[in-house]
Amino acid sequence: MGVHSSKAAPQGGFEQGEASGAQRPEQEDWPEPESESRADPEAATGPQQLPASAGQPEQVLEASEGQEPNESQASGPSSDPPRQLSESGDSPVPEAQGQQPPPGRPRYHTNCLEQPLAWGFQRMGLAVGSHPWLFLLAPLVLTAVLGTGLMYLPRETEENLGEHYTPLGSPAKAERHFVQAHFSTNESHLFSPLRSSMEVNFASILVVSNTTNLLDQVIFSEISQLDKAVQMLTAPLGNGTYVLYPQVCARYQSTCMPSNPVLFIWQKNNNMDLKSITFPIYNTSTSPVYLAGLLGGTVLGPGSGISRLLLQAKAMLLQYYLKTADPEDSARSQKWLLEFLDQIHAIEKRLILKNIQVVYFTSLSKKLEFEATARSVVPLFYTAYLLIILFAIVSCYRFSCIRNKMFIAVVGVISVALAVKNNVMDSVQQRMSDVYSHVAVSITITTLTNVLAFFTGVMTSFKSVQYFCIYTGTTLLFCYFYNITCFGASMALDGRREAACQRRLQSSEGNPDQNSSSLIRCCCLPFSSLRTDEESSIHPMNLFFRDYFGPFLTNTKSKFVIVVLYLLYITFSIYGCFQMQEGLDLRHLASDDSYITPYFNIHEEHFSDYGPIVMVIMTEAVDYWDKDTRQTLGKCLTAFENSDYVIQNLTQFWLQAYIQYMEANNLAENDKDSFINNIPGFLVHIPIFTYDINISSSHEITSSRAFIQTTGVSSSHSKKNMLFQLRSIAKSSLNPRAMDHIRFTFSDTTR
Repeated sequence: MGVHSSKAAPQGGFEQGEASGAQRPEQEDWPEPESESRADPEAATGPQQLPASAGQPEQVLEASEGQEPNESQASGPSSDPPRQLSESGDSPVPEAQGQQPPPGRPRYHTNCLEQPLAWGFQRMGLAVGSHPWLFLLAPLVLTAVLGTGLMYLPRETEENLGEHYTPLGSPAKAERHFVQAHFSTNESHLFSPLRSSMEVNFASILVVSNTTNLLDQVIFSEISQLDKAVQMLTAPLGNGTYVLYPQVCARYQSTCMPSNPVLFIWQKNNNMDLKSITFPIYNTSTSPVYLAGLLGGTVLGPGSGISRLLLQAKAMLLQYYLKTADPEDSARSQKWLLEFLDQIHAIEKRLILKNIQVVYFTSLSKKLEFEATARSVVPLFYTAYLLIILFAIVSCYRFSCIRNKMFIAVVGVISVALAVKNNVMDSVQQRMSDVYSHVAVSITITTLTNVLAFFTGVMTSFKSVQYFCIYTGTTLLFCYFYNITCFGASMALDGRREAACQRRLQSSEGNPDQNSSSLIRCCCLPFSSLRTDEESSIHPMNLFFRDYFGPFLTNTKSKFVIVVLYLLYITFSIYGCFQMQEGLDLRHLASDDSYITPYFNIHEEHFSDYGPIVMVIMTEAVDYWDKDTRQTLGKCLTAFENSDYVIQNLTQFWLQAYIQYMEANNLAENDKDSFINNIPGFLVHIPIFTYDINISSSHEITSSRAFIQTTGVSSSHSKKNMLFQLRSIAKSSLNPRAMDHIRFTFSDTTR
């Protein structure tokens, strides 16, 4: 066991003044561990005393030539905590050298936590050094046992983005649950996308004209060919059957939901006058058609109102809605969507579209593109990990075959600092005890703070963040466990390798003709002789920073350039803080060459004037037949229309249409019985309003809803402001109101 470097070493073949004075400067970069400052009275007497100074290996060999280091010769730590001895080794050094605390002032101990931890880890290090194979194999067995739990992980579970990436307990989710509980739709008979309370399967195509105006017979002919080709797609199921579009399409009455109402009318009548279309309401001979959001890049004629002449349009939206409610129908619909994604490029080439450009998007695109992005970056992660591991391994390389820590670097990679510094002349048990008492305390404190920080994140309202924090915190705990067991055992085994290598080198220097086994020669490569710790302690990377990088930084010109670069960095950082925007853009989550990027670019360019259609829900029963109540509801809808984000006169409310129906048929709209009893006939006349009225078995309207058209919500910031403003109006109304739209659950992430 080593003693303090300032204590004379009997029969060492050198004088203390030379050892302590000449070699101390080179050891400033390698401070001696605390354990090396302790003296063992039994080891201090006798001719075989080995000094512990890291700078005296040659003298050590002279004193111990012909003798093998005893790996088990460790007196073990005493029950008392380690103490720093004075240079004479007789008494502890005071806290402040040469000074004593003033008389009468109490002495405070600030190591009440560190001291017992250091003592406990010192004992653990001794145990690891004595039984390394136990601490190496036990964690591996534990890993194998816990790894069996991977067999119980769900394999084919589809990720719910809305559930994992939206806040728990958000108002939007409560409103969505209310809508799903009180309103329903029938996608096989009267499908209405704006009335659906769930995300439906769909394929969307944006057609952009190569000319300034899409309202041309030739361009409509190409769009019609594209539409028919898409509806002719068939998806194989793998058992000899195919999924046809008419089998999975959402239907309105007896036909599939038209992809675009204007195109549908033109397909029925090719002689239709495209110059007579009005926008956003197109009044046909049968019923008005709502075109907002279906034609983009529009230019309207003079005048005002909701039916202005459409002079030109740059783009058209084709929307193919598929069945979603039934799980079996949803699975077949997704098969058709996958076939659509595979064949859409082939359809474009086959049709030789000359006058239009096509971009597309589906309800599966977000999930598929996120997965594709993850797969594309995995090789980059492998490369980064490989470079980090190689750097960690090379950083532990030493010119001394004994000091070389390549094996430890391979095992520990990140925690290699544990194995860099201590006295190679001590026994393995003593070295492990010293390392654990010095380093394990700081590792423990760092691990605890990191784990607590991640487990604190469990209190967030996002499930995805909760899962990440639980996973990362638990991973850090197991990493800490493996560091103090498995990695420590690897250090102990490497210490035994060092001892074997040292014996081989000592015996070869004493007997040059002696041949060693190939295994020992391999472990002791690349050098065949001992080098001093002074020589082996200087790492090549240290030489680079000391001899090249350090002088370069201290150069006057370099200082000036670095200061200028830092000021530029601060300037651009401050500027970037003011350019940050709230919200999440899906284009940033996909790869640069993803097909969804041009889709969102074109949608933002040509279709951003009209935003989503939002539900306004009356959540409790009111007297709709009462004139005052109807006036109150009308004022409430007017307040919504006066919002900065709502277009006036485009509100869809069943009550307004019902009053017009009763007035046209000379019915008493202020009489309760007349009001309730004539609702069935009204719903036969306009069946789509069936989904907007919730009538109980006692003939009471328990809830109903209206729809308002939003505008100017192309950015995440405007969507958040729109949501807050509409909720504020709903809360200030006399009757209970709620707001709902499928996108609101994601808009709540910016609260």
